[in-house]
Amino acid sequence: MTKCSGGTITVDNGYRIHKITATGTLTILERGYVELLLLAGGGSGGATTNAGGGGAGGYLYYSSYLLNILGAITVTIGLGSTTLGVNGGNSAFLDLLAYGGGFGGRGNEAGRAGGCGGGAGSAGNAYSGGAGSQGYAGGASSGWASGGGGGCGSVGRKSSSSDTGRGAGVNLSISGTSEEYGIGGAASSYGSSTPRANYGDGGSGKQTGGTGYQGSAGVLIVRYRIMQAHSASRGRLRNCGNVDPRI
Repeated sequence: MTKCSGGTITVDNGYRIHKITATGTLTILERGYVELLLLAGGGSGGATTNAGGGGAGGYLYYSSYLLNILGAITVTIGLGSTTLGVNGGNSAFLDLLAYGGGFGGRGNEAGRAGGCGGGAGSAGNAYSGGAGSQGYAGGASSGWASGGGGGCGSVGRKSSSSDTGRGAGVNLSISGTSEEYGIGGAASSYGSSTPRANYGDGGSGKQTGGTGYQGSAGVLIVRYRIMQAHSASRGRLRNCGNVDPRI
């Protein structure tokens, strides 16, 4: 039966959940299968009036992944890009590697490829969004409408007065509730967005003189069922032993 230690531990409906939000270790105490999400950091948005949004961090998700090595395993959590023109950081665990999101283009350049692609900037011409290797591409631009960053759940789009162009994230319940991971950054032509910490969101395109553009860091989440035994006296399941299920 799988057992680990490390990270922030919660217990939900018979499952133990480990959430690691910064580079560190996860110690595998007993081998077994787990549900696993590895998410990289989001890319930066561009920084002009018509800049593209940053791409979300790429993600790897497994409903059943075998942890077959015992001991302390290094976990690298990719940071969101805090520098214009730089992709988000990669996240790594065992042989898994999630790629950081591509940065959004400035007013005269295409979006950069990454885990999810950055949106294109616009300066009266058309540019392409960056490709996504573990998610979706960033939005293209045309005229003076820039493209939103690609998300883990859908492509970025050319922005409009009613649409910031940001690609949707992917909805997963690995934390115990359904949450959306890896949303692309908004294009600055028609709005802005605020990345959520450790959701791998892409940075918003930054209006001239405005704030924003930084992507957010990624995360590793591991979930597995806690060993249970049948209670003959009441005919229901209970935890084995007097052990704190968070350990």
